[in-house]
Amino acid sequence: AVTYIIALVLFFMTFKIEDFKNIKGSLSNPIPILFTFALIALLFFTFSVRWQTISPLYMELDPYFYSYGAIYVMEDGSVPLKDSTAWWPENMSTHRGMASLIYLEANWYSLYTHGNMTAVDSYLLAEISNFYPPIAAMFTVFFVYLLFRIGFNKEIGLAIAALLSFMPSYLYKTLSGVFEAQPMSFLLYAAMLAL
Repeated sequence: AVTYIIALVLFFMTFKIEDFKNIKGSLSNPIPILFTFALIALLFFTFSVRWQTISPLYMELDPYFYSYGAIYVMEDGSVPLKDSTAWWPENMSTHRGMASLIYLEANWYSLYTHGNMTAVDSYLLAEISNFYPPIAAMFTVFFVYLLFRIGFNKEIGLAIAALLSFMPSYLYKTLSGVFEAQPMSFLLYAAMLAL
């Protein structure tokens, strides 16, 4: 929350009303405005297509294994070094590999339940975790657009972003039921390259 406040303060410190006085002159050339609306429509469709599969029950078991680390954080306060959730009889399993995803899911669950985490509901956690892949996909498409816009031009950036948005393998891995590590990895990789 502190970083959002700092970002808003920095934005309003550099905000100038003179930047918006030239909008009237730009209406004579509607191409940039059309690109902006096309990008917004692409981001909307990227989110809404992935949002169609929202459900606390999904066909894969991997997302539930990944969300188990958030349950550890909410119930015990930390993720144990080794737990007994996989690889029986050796029980050589851990949920420490994806700390950003684990704490993101735990924070969203805490916000939704107003901090009441006496008994963590797995179905509610899965429902809340379903929000993250479509949002991550939308921002990934935006960062890919920025990357190719900087490297080439707006047309190429929009075309590549649209191709990525509806690529079948990327679409499958960023559906709202697949709250694994891949959507976060796609987002962070695209943001790192674009920024």
